[in-house]
Amino acid sequence: MSSCESNNPNAIEVDGIGFETMMSEEMVRLPKIGEEIPVQFGVRITNQASIPYRFDLPLILPEILDPHGKAMHISLNKNATREVEKSDIPLIIPRESFDFFMDAKFNWYGENYLRLLGNAIY
Repeated sequence: MSSCESNNPNAIEVDGIGFETMMSEEMVRLPKIGEEIPVQFGVRITNQASIPYRFDLPLILPEILDPHGKAMHISLNKNATREVEKSDIPLIIPRESFDFFMDAKFNWYGENYLRLLGNAIY
């Protein structure tokens, strides 16, 4: 696997595949307990390789930093009515890009656990 440097701090290229994170806002205020804060985030995947690729995009999660700039612990829960099939996952052909966005919201589960809830739909 090889990667290359980019002038864009939100982008990286690995083995001919470019990944660029996209956010509706660079910084999101955390909600007070009992409130919800909507947020939209996503990724643009650009295929510069010579073969098509598929990416299971709902598993791409943002890095969430605390007020001190340290990455917060993340756990993933998945609630689905059926399993994702290969045909559900978009095929990104060479020299094409695909934008995937998730509408989500932050809220508190009790007083100690911040949640990011959203629906991942292709």
